[in-house]
Amino acid sequence: MSYNEADTRAKLIDPAIHAKGWTEDHIKREVSAGAIDVIGKKAKRRSKGRIDYTLRLKVNSDSQPVAIALIEAKKESLSPGFGLEQGKKYAEGKCNRLDIKFVFSSNGHIAGVPLVTNQQINTLVIKDDKSIDYEYLYYFIKHIREDLRRNASTSLVAIISKRKLESIPISFEDDINKQKAIAVKLKKQMTAIDEILRDIDRQITDVDAFVERQISDAICSSVGSDWTEGLVEEFAEVNPSVKGISKKPDDDDEVPFVPMPAVSAEEGRITEQIVKKYSEVRKGYTYFEEGDILFAKITPCMQNGKIAIAENLVSKIGFGSTEFHVIRVDEHLIPEWLFYHFRRKSYLMEAVGKMQGAVGQQRLPDAFIRKTQIAFPSSLDAQREIVKNLQGQVDRASELKHDLNKQKKNVIALREAYYRESFESEAQE
Repeated sequence: MSYNEADTRAKLIDPAIHAKGWTEDHIKREVSAGAIDVIGKKAKRRSKGRIDYTLRLKVNSDSQPVAIALIEAKKESLSPGFGLEQGKKYAEGKCNRLDIKFVFSSNGHIAGVPLVTNQQINTLVIKDDKSIDYEYLYYFIKHIREDLRRNASTSLVAIISKRKLESIPISFEDDINKQKAIAVKLKKQMTAIDEILRDIDRQITDVDAFVERQISDAICSSVGSDWTEGLVEEFAEVNPSVKGISKKPDDDDEVPFVPMPAVSAEEGRITEQIVKKYSEVRKGYTYFEEGDILFAKITPCMQNGKIAIAENLVSKIGFGSTEFHVIRVDEHLIPEWLFYHFRRKSYLMEAVGKMQGAVGQQRLPDAFIRKTQIAFPSSLDAQREIVKNLQGQVDRASELKHDLNKQKKNVIALREAYYRESFESEAQE
């Protein structure tokens, strides 16, 4: 069952926009698109409409954000481009006055391409439409996209230049009628594949929503008379200083190092500890100890939920990426309580609106964490019991999500097999 327009915006489009680094202060929703025309001496308002999303950027600290793009949202069952004409009409009205240059339409899925991008876009124009079919070329480009990625520059993001794109050697079916037959077959296959992938993604979204409810019900909705309330900074130290180490290791002592990729957003744990000498990491890195919480602060790691408890360290202290905040609870809390509080999607969404810096390189200030309101049972045993029950629910959901992701991986592998069958087998004939 596909999402209606409201759910498509909330569950598909909003997360996609936030994942690309757009914060709430850069997004304006449902802006009136009714422009005013002056005819003779009378003002006449054009037919009204509501722009679903207007994306804005701040030119300088003293000015209001400038509108640069709009997105017209449609329910998931419609094609991604269904609302494009409607968006273009808005562009002739409100957007024309605001000089907006970019119009997007979305059902939450755009053929695997990021929903919003401020990066370079290359356009392919066929010189002779009697020698190559447009849809055949479209699927052929999707087939060789890994080659395109390998040829892309990666200084910050992967970008393939016009020169490199033109220089990539390709070979394809000469007979345009065979091209069209291949395109028709692929379109049918890809339509089925895309529907399966959308269904799997919906199930994954539902699992995530279940986990969110379980966490919220367990630690946020059951405040009792024996609970303590306050701010995080009252019960935890945020970013403790390395000077607080009671006994510093010798330079040759081995300590664990945790880079950002070693924290799994999916599993909420550290997946790898790289052993280094203390002399290599004592300066310029983030210090933490056993039981501390690592909280990624930079886009998009923060939005993705890269949060983990430092457990089973090879030594009592460790070091990691400078893009982590470190939270150390006091004797009133168990770290798992704050870990689950931070892992909530609603909390991360709230944090997105507090991030600072340029789009693509934004960071969450530690003040947001310090000033977070929390509540917890005064008894540590009661905290452990609640967390134990919650962990059981989360583990079962994680197993289901793992199976769904495995299904998704298999479907994607089938999609690639269809491409290979269509393009590589013909090249061997």
